[in-house]
Amino acid sequence: MFYYENIQELNELETQIYHYVHSHAQQVVNMTIRQLAEQVSVSTSSILRFCIKMNCSGYSEFRYQLKQTLARHTYIEENVYNSKAAVNFFKGTEVLSFMEKVSHMTDLISERNRIYFLGQGVSSIMCQYGAWCLSCAGKQSFQLESRLIPYIHVLPSQDVVLMVLSNGEENEAFLQQVSQFQWAGAACCCITNTEGCILSRMADVSICCHSAAEPLTESGEWFSQAPVVYVLELLMQKVRRKGKEARQEKDIPSG
Repeated sequence: MFYYENIQELNELETQIYHYVHSHAQQVVNMTIRQLAEQVSVSTSSILRFCIKMNCSGYSEFRYQLKQTLARHTYIEENVYNSKAAVNFFKGTEVLSFMEKVSHMTDLISERNRIYFLGQGVSSIMCQYGAWCLSCAGKQSFQLESRLIPYIHVLPSQDVVLMVLSNGEENEAFLQQVSQFQWAGAACCCITNTEGCILSRMADVSICCHSAAEPLTESGEWFSQAPVVYVLELLMQKVRRKGKEARQEKDIPSG
């Protein structure tokens, strides 16, 4: 409810009111206009002018809007993060089947020269990080723009690994893009959030992060990317180590 364009119009007394309300919002929602005026040492007329500049018709509406703002912030703070799903994922990384999947991904990445990352939404941001990780491991790694792929002819891709990151986005166009690379010869590795989803069934190897949906606002949600970061950094370490071992073997003189 406190917008920059409104705050910059406040005079000195009104700015004083703003700072008091900001610092004592929980108390102000229960104060009368006279009580607030006494606390800030201003007149009730100054309080009313301040309320009008905050786009409220009067002090009653201002208190109502302030109470609604506090409720929204309290909702976010109480639901900011549930670490249970992430903790369970990290416990699962000690299981043999998880390490076998990581080893399979490592082998595919090490055997091929070009790594393309593909994702939508938040996953596209993680694709940038994934490309950076594998570039640090010595691989040519790039993030692809999903929205541009329908207009790009995919060349023969036997030397390519397509790394698909997904929180559950499986629209037809996106799946078609993945299929397009596979038919061109690319290997497909998938880091997803849903066990048994279409993407995981399409991929040569798939790791599920099992991140639970967390409320971001009253109408939105998000998924923790901590498991994805862990998998990407683990792949970076293993691919880098495998590359180093391969170079050392080449340097060993025969006979």
